[in-house]
Amino acid sequence: MTNLPRKLLPFLILLALSCSLGAAQEVPARKRRRDSFFGLHFDLHPDVTDKDLGRDVTDAMVEDLINSVHPDYVQHDCKGHPGYLGYPSHVGTSAPGIVNDSLAIWRRVTARHGVSLFIHFSGDWDSLAVKQHPQWAAVGPDGKPSSRVASTFGPYVDQLMIPELKEAIQKYDLDGAWVDGECWAVVPDWLDVGSAVREILRNRLAQGGKVLVVGSENAALFAEFLGVQSRGRKEKQTFVTGSEVFGNASGLWQEAQPTTARVLEMRFPT
Repeated sequence: MTNLPRKLLPFLILLALSCSLGAAQEVPARKRRRDSFFGLHFDLHPDVTDKDLGRDVTDAMVEDLINSVHPDYVQHDCKGHPGYLGYPSHVGTSAPGIVNDSLAIWRRVTARHGVSLFIHFSGDWDSLAVKQHPQWAAVGPDGKPSSRVASTFGPYVDQLMIPELKEAIQKYDLDGAWVDGECWAVVPDWLDVGSAVREILRNRLAQGGKVLVVGSENAALFAEFLGVQSRGRKEKQTFVTGSEVFGNASGLWQEAQPTTARVLEMRFPT
């Protein structure tokens, strides 16, 4: 064997150490939300009044936080109830005060450490969407559209919410989304565009021509129908292959049903 020059020996030792350290520091697999124990949740709700969003976020800052806290996951701001996105988007409306793509930094650093990255994402409550598209708003029993909540019967989910989620997941290789307001923010919806609700309800419950009276069996059936409609929307969210979509409560309409039973009286003409 040819003898190597002695001056190369230190470099070879350093190379061997680097390789062994690299093998020892293999990035762990990122955990699913249900398998996690501890995480960090950020809940900024970006708005038009926020300035310099992301200005102070750096790789070094995120690195230091992760090394100090060792979270299993991070849930980072994406879209709050005002409806503005916290990252540069080609699908929805981004908050005008973004100066640095903080979500990209969090993904870059969390990926290096095997830390899962989820987003905080407002569900039915999107004040900007119903302002830009008033016909998308849920309608109250007084016939007035909501100033903040989208209708579950309208196109909001398919035309905006799902495209925004898909864009964020694909752009940042996200591990999932924590959907805020997917249950408690939802309201009984009396939208009557093209008699859609009336027709669906008549076909589903065979209650056409009867009266939904407060506290009656029919009112309970209507509450149950709203629950079916909401659960159907939740099932739509299986579009995120390999990612998780979850919310901040279980039993989607359990809290809403008593309110529905108290609220309304509704006639469906035959």
